[in-house]
Amino acid sequence: MAFELTPEQEDQFAALRLSPDLGEIASSRAIMGLDTQLIDDGTYFVVEQDGLVAGCGGWSRRATLYGGDSSPGRDAAPLDPAKDAARVRAMYTHPNFKGWDA
Repeated sequence: MAFELTPEQEDQFAALRLSPDLGEIASSRAIMGLDTQLIDDGTYFVVEQDGLVAGCGGWSRRATLYGGDSSPGRDAAPLDPAKDAARVRAMYTHPNFKGWDA
């Protein structure tokens, strides 16, 4: 499955968790970004409410701790479930849905 975001879409996604006024989005590009391995593995989910993205996140069975496809130090080696816990990854909630009760 091919999945690509434009830089503008990545900034919109980052705005769910970072402040553009403080320059956090621009400075996060070195270590953050889209991790297509989570999508390819089928372990990344998006929750919508009335057509709006309320939140997203996933888990990984890979050694990489954080970051996107272009982040340095990535390791796609699978974890050993006999000794390694899965890693919670990229969990974000849109500010309009914080504290929201279904």
